[in-house]
Amino acid sequence: MDSILAVAVEQLIQGLEQWNANVGRKLHLASSQLDAANSVEEYQQIGIIVREAWIEFGQSIFKPMMATEVRTKLSPSDAKRLVEYALQYYTVDYEYLLKTAKDSFDLANRIQHDVNVRSELVWQLLAGATLSMTLIGHLIIQSALYKNRPYYKCPNCGGLKLEATTEGMLDSDGPIPVEVLRCADCEWYYVEDLGGMSGIGQPPL
Repeated sequence: MDSILAVAVEQLIQGLEQWNANVGRKLHLASSQLDAANSVEEYQQIGIIVREAWIEFGQSIFKPMMATEVRTKLSPSDAKRLVEYALQYYTVDYEYLLKTAKDSFDLANRIQHDVNVRSELVWQLLAGATLSMTLIGHLIIQSALYKNRPYYKCPNCGGLKLEATTEGMLDSDGPIPVEVLRCADCEWYYVEDLGGMSGIGQPPL
């Protein structure tokens, strides 16, 4: 592979890994395997890894409240729809980023089944996917909605799967609704309405 492209892809992966460690690890794995790959089967496997990275990426940026009008539950493996709802939530100028993300996911699917796939196409996949995820991540981080969140990653485990739910806190006058921010990976919680209380497990509501 061209050394300029190799350096560029590696730098993008390192930057993405600081924001989303799980996705970054998958892309690092794809990159290291591609460096040594010399068969169709190995190229197809890299397509599978990039596809899995897109699914992980979509799950990490999507929250259920972004698609409240959806009547059927979204599949956790439907990366294209997860990314689409997240982009619609964070910005109105999402068409280009959404197209590149969908094209990249479709290319990963194509490569994993392509019996004539060549290394050049797989490098295009890896470089395109990494750049697309980086641009989407940058857009989300820069958005006002994202900046106004009390936390954008779990301070306990570093995960990005934070979900906000409304729960009832018992009071002498009856239950009072409070918003609880939870980490889906380690059960860390944060309750702004209780003076910024945080902990692991079930909050004392």
